[in-house]
Amino acid sequence: MFNTVTERANQTKDLSNIRQLRSGLETFAADHGGSFPVTKDPDGTGAPDITTANQAFRTLFPNYLTTEDIFTVKGSAYTKNGADNKIDQNPTGGNYTDTLKAGENSYAYILNLNETSNASFPLIADGFSDPVANPPQYTTDKTLKGGVWAAKRGIVLNCDGSASNLVCDKH
Repeated sequence: MFNTVTERANQTKDLSNIRQLRSGLETFAADHGGSFPVTKDPDGTGAPDITTANQAFRTLFPNYLTTEDIFTVKGSAYTKNGADNKIDQNPTGGNYTDTLKAGENSYAYILNLNETSNASFPLIADGFSDPVANPPQYTTDKTLKGGVWAAKRGIVLNCDGSASNLVCDKH
């Protein structure tokens, strides 16, 4: 019973974190013509193309988010050691050395969406076991990446800003 209560509390914290991410994304979109972080540098600084969730989320620092803590999910193999909260204040040309290094982000991010994308499209979700699998999948092994909720639940943020703790099935 204690494990169930603890897991539900951790899922509630996960939902809270994803809602904070939503606030940063919405403010970013307001400043960038309604677009969330996309594959190209939105500020024209010559930054390299965005190909990972960490790179996309870095564009939110330091103007839209100020802590890396909201990217960690307790029990996730993606963030075993948590975040160090070292933030690059003035990344030159989109080059970051401290912000969201490997092991400081538990979330997957869907690129090239904006505020007018289908409201039900997922924008952020707990990290998957294989981030390039199509469709993405979770694993039942809690010790592996993508197994934080043992493939029973998934915390998801949709384009319309709604966040949900969803029951997973084999699809």
